[in-house]
Amino acid sequence: MAIIAILGFSFFGLSRISSTIEVAVTNIEWERSIETEAFKLVTEEAWEMPQEGKIIKSFEAIHHYDKRIVGYQTRTRTVQEAVGTEEYVCGKRDLGNGYFEDKYCTRTIYKDRQEQYEEPIYQEFPVYKTKYQYEIYRWKPYKNFDTNGTDKQTNWAELPDFINTDNQKFRVKEKKESYYFAIKDHKNETRWYKANFDYWDNEVFIRKTLKAKKSTIFGYFKQLVDESKVVAIER
Repeated sequence: MAIIAILGFSFFGLSRISSTIEVAVTNIEWERSIETEAFKLVTEEAWEMPQEGKIIKSFEAIHHYDKRIVGYQTRTRTVQEAVGTEEYVCGKRDLGNGYFEDKYCTRTIYKDRQEQYEEPIYQEFPVYKTKYQYEIYRWKPYKNFDTNGTDKQTNWAELPDFINTDNQKFRVKEKKESYYFAIKDHKNETRWYKANFDYWDNEVFIRKTLKAKKSTIFGYFKQLVDESKVVAIER
């Protein structure tokens, strides 16, 4: 075991030795998306009638279930009961003259026995409450306007005029953007990364070299020097 531990520690130590290499950027990609919503009339059901809703109907529906005891059934279980005590040797007592004698302790003796008990039988009973069906206007997903590319000419999609002008019926919910790049490592393997816009726009260009680390002893690729600014991803 000691040899295995030493070998493991040695392997770990050797694997930490790194060399700086240069890797070239081979691909860049970007994606942008504008999520829009429309204010639509929808039908919903709820236990409370919203103030803005227009009622269609009300009806009784199961709100929850109450569990009640409806009887008992006799069961048998094993229990332990104390039937006495016994002494056992629990150590040694130093007599002070070079001799020792047994030290005795006492413990309880238990015996298994069967006993009967009454187990309650439960049944679920539905509890009804008034439920409402109504019409109401809600913001719902309308359409995503997406753009993407493999160059640095980033842009947001041009929204239809009615989305920008009719704020009562349409709105932009969220804008999302993602930026990626790929490098070829020293073994000619492609590795993809995701970066924030500032790093991607200012530091990443086709054929530009970036600093990276590889294992000096074992030769495997470790990470980009700027790994804290990017995230390695699977593609």
